[in-house]
Amino acid sequence: MMRSSKWDEKSVENQLRKLPKIEDKQSKEELFKRIQDRLQEEQIIERPKKKNWFVPTIAAAAVFFLMLLIIPSFLNERNVTIEDPNAELKMERVAEDATSDEADIMNTEMAPGINSIFDNNYPIYMSAMQPYEEEFYRNEIVRIAVPVFVNNTEYIIPVTHLGEGADQIERLLSIKDSFTGEAWGIGNFPAFEINSIGEGKDGTLKIDVKKGSLENMSSAEHYIYQQVLLETFSPYTREIEFSSDGEPGVEWGQSGLIHTMNLEEPNLGYYLYESRTGYLFLVPGRAINARGNFLNKDMNFEETLESMKQGDPNLGYLPAINPEFVITDIKEVRDVVTISFAEGTIIDDNPFNLAMLEAIMFTARDFGYAFVQFDRVEPTHVGPYYMGDLIEIPRYINFIR
Repeated sequence: MMRSSKWDEKSVENQLRKLPKIEDKQSKEELFKRIQDRLQEEQIIERPKKKNWFVPTIAAAAVFFLMLLIIPSFLNERNVTIEDPNAELKMERVAEDATSDEADIMNTEMAPGINSIFDNNYPIYMSAMQPYEEEFYRNEIVRIAVPVFVNNTEYIIPVTHLGEGADQIERLLSIKDSFTGEAWGIGNFPAFEINSIGEGKDGTLKIDVKKGSLENMSSAEHYIYQQVLLETFSPYTREIEFSSDGEPGVEWGQSGLIHTMNLEEPNLGYYLYESRTGYLFLVPGRAINARGNFLNKDMNFEETLESMKQGDPNLGYLPAINPEFVITDIKEVRDVVTISFAEGTIIDDNPFNLAMLEAIMFTARDFGYAFVQFDRVEPTHVGPYYMGDLIEIPRYINFIR
């Protein structure tokens, strides 16, 4: 046999010619059957391969998700409606439920003291600063009074705000020019040109203003400026001592030269003011010329509460106490006053009723009480107060949080 290195194309051809002739005597049918049998044997021997299910499953899920998106849109475009065979029965049940609800409302309205307003379109009440909030914000609290203008008249609303400074005076000076009440539907602090504010003798407050800055006030400004000082500073002092650029006294509009201003006013309770932007505030009765201003004698606590059931739509203020609530008794023990309502009274939890309770509380504080308890009231929560508890009266009104 020749070595492979000596093979050439001619030699290979000659060698192949010398091979014996191979002849297959099988018919085509036999050959085809034999091939099939061989293939079946190989399938039996061959180990089954693991099927790949992941990709088909993902594809099917994607198709299903697309169908969920497309079918509702397609139905909407065609205005297709699917009738519910139980629709008539469901409508009957809804009608029965509505009738039952109306009956419940009628029964509730018959209970003493329930507010007749049942929709949820209430204003946002700027409730009092709670004692725990007072502790938290004690180094930021500032009281500031601002005017509101309604129906060709004006009156003053005290609000509680937060500012920077070592004490209330510094905080007032820091925010009096920057505070704006437009968002709440109230005015700004008047443009007093104040040089300084400090403590005087015997608990008085000394205010020094720019000379001549208050000399040409209009009658409206005269009233507004006086009431702003009253509502801003009356919790801290009973008298203001004025000076102008260090000289005693101030030219105060039509009043001429004055040296002091007395901040003592009769306690006339509180009323409600709802601003055009949907906020509810307490407004002192003395600021709106409430009924007590025209009496020959000061009203006591019970008489003041009774007067707080009256509002004046022409002057834009509302009664603080809903006339539906009947106060049957008032008892006092030292600095605690207990106010009893008609037996079974229910005070619903809404902004107007919360404002009513706080109006009563602040009136009680003006009369020297520190705690209040509401008696014969169903035990419910109204805002942060639980009816039946002994409640510490807040000190800061209309807290703008």
